[in-house]
Amino acid sequence: MIIKSIRYLGIKGASKPVEIFLDPATTVLCGKNDAGKSTALEAMNLFFNGKQIPEPLVTKINGIAIESSWVEIVFDDVPSDIVIDSTAKTTLADELLLTPEGMLRIKRDFTGSKPKTTIIAPHPVLAENQTSLLELKIKDLKNLVSEWGIGDRVADHRSSGAYRRALYTEMDRFILLDEYELSNPDSDLKDFVARLNDVLPSFSLFKAEQVSNEGESFIQSPATAVVERVLKSHSESLGKVTKMIIRDMEIQFRAVADELGRIAPSLATTFHPDDLKPDWKKAFSKASFVDHMGVPLSMRGSGMRRLALLSFFRAQIGSNMSSNHIYAVEEPEVFLHPKLQTEIWSTLFDLSSGGGQQIILTTHSPNFVRLAPVDSIRYITDDSVHWYSPGGMGTVASASDLLPLIQSSLGVLSDHNVKCFLLVEGSRDIESLTRLFSTEIAEKEFGLGSAVDDGRLMMLPIGGCGATSIWSGRLDSLDRTVIQLLDGDKPPYEHKSEYSLEEDGFCVTAKLDVRELENTLPRNRVIEILTETWGYAGSGLDPQALEAQLEDFLPQDETHYSICDIPTSCAEAFYMASGSPIDSRSGTVSDDDRIRIRDKEAKVKYILARAFGQCDANDLNYIKATNLGSLLKLLQGLVA
Repeated sequence: MIIKSIRYLGIKGASKPVEIFLDPATTVLCGKNDAGKSTALEAMNLFFNGKQIPEPLVTKINGIAIESSWVEIVFDDVPSDIVIDSTAKTTLADELLLTPEGMLRIKRDFTGSKPKTTIIAPHPVLAENQTSLLELKIKDLKNLVSEWGIGDRVADHRSSGAYRRALYTEMDRFILLDEYELSNPDSDLKDFVARLNDVLPSFSLFKAEQVSNEGESFIQSPATAVVERVLKSHSESLGKVTKMIIRDMEIQFRAVADELGRIAPSLATTFHPDDLKPDWKKAFSKASFVDHMGVPLSMRGSGMRRLALLSFFRAQIGSNMSSNHIYAVEEPEVFLHPKLQTEIWSTLFDLSSGGGQQIILTTHSPNFVRLAPVDSIRYITDDSVHWYSPGGMGTVASASDLLPLIQSSLGVLSDHNVKCFLLVEGSRDIESLTRLFSTEIAEKEFGLGSAVDDGRLMMLPIGGCGATSIWSGRLDSLDRTVIQLLDGDKPPYEHKSEYSLEEDGFCVTAKLDVRELENTLPRNRVIEILTETWGYAGSGLDPQALEAQLEDFLPQDETHYSICDIPTSCAEAFYMASGSPIDSRSGTVSDDDRIRIRDKEAKVKYILARAFGQCDANDLNYIKATNLGSLLKLLQGLVA
């Protein structure tokens, strides 16, 4: 499940409703100081984790708090089913809790002493008493079905959901509400609200300011995020354990009440068990990172904390743990060396591209905006949010219309010593090439690592809608050579083994003679790296079985290997070795398996991008045998 959009009012400086549409993978919020970038992250954190709006977040006009404070989020990719009660699974669509577009729209109002949760969707309530069927026990639902004489419409007499679906066939007995409040004190919806919260994504906010307390509500250390992610992945098991604990505790509480009744009969019915459900997150609230001296991470320097944050995100990419999580990161570039700024961007991009994770970040860094696909950028001002969408939903007609706004606050590329621009398809390619250039053997032969370090060679992503339209006009005026590197499966369809500047003046389009950049790595190196990464002791995978599956899935013939989809093949090999077989070669792959493959593909790309940094002489010779080698020679001459 991902956030489609967020609206909020009464949070910090938001004196009128603010609405931001988010990218399904990574959203970059940029703008001048005090434009409201951090307010958007605060609003999300309040929605997911807040019980009451803190005084510093209350919007005030002339010192007086405004009358209303609320956060509304629209979720897309809603799960196919949900367990509302213990009888059977149902869907939010069947329970008439989704918008006409099939999305889940939830509003949390923090105006009063307790937040009110409302689902905004056309939801039916009984005309006679304004009650939702969700509030009725299965016994009451059975009585209503019997009273209406529609028992033959109930598909499963053990399921509350089946009874509700049968009752909904009599829609003339209902009134449709525009919204339905789940926090109504007169309703019995605690269990439903808890189960709905279970299917919502987990949310972690990493702020930029220094703190002195590891346990503050705004997460600074990865420790809290680790706890949340692990607990979320074990939610089903914890639910079963919780039921057993509550059952045994109720037995013990009742035994005490019975004994009390014998001693003082008048008190026997006064005392009863209450609030027995454990708070697992609270149980691990003191979990933290400490060094060998026992000093917590929160007390270390700002740079150290940001390095730990980078390490946390990198670990999530390599993790086999699947969970739906949203990470909000305020100014991830702060306190980091420029090289590590590029590294953390690449890592965040990788994390979001695997599916199941969504990233929202704020930045003042031109480097981050350069690297971001243009349709992921949201430029925030005091009174509006500017963005571009290829589908026409954005506030600007074209990507180039967004550039002057971004320049006004970031001053992109105002001064430089660039000799050549290399436009690649995505941030993954930038990481792969940067790591290749930085190897001792490649630097000695081509000198491109130092060219990247001192700014003579600048790489920019243009994949998809990318940043092409943002940079194209800008680059023309800089009088520098521009080289566009395309994968082998992209037009133009004429392969070239050599590239010449004379053909197109100062612009060269270079197309790989293999499918993708990963195909320039030798087959044996791919197998070796993935076997070492996935087949380590304690991983649960047999290294020999994994190696055998990789050998099977990756073609031995050089021609077929050069055009094969390496990430997909390696992802399927992983699942075959792990005992959860997925093999597209044998037939149709289910939608669920496609999601699993996509998630593992992202991890393969992540691992192989780093493999470029381990290239030896043999690997470099293999790369030079492709036309990428000719491109490296061309770049060497341009940056000299």
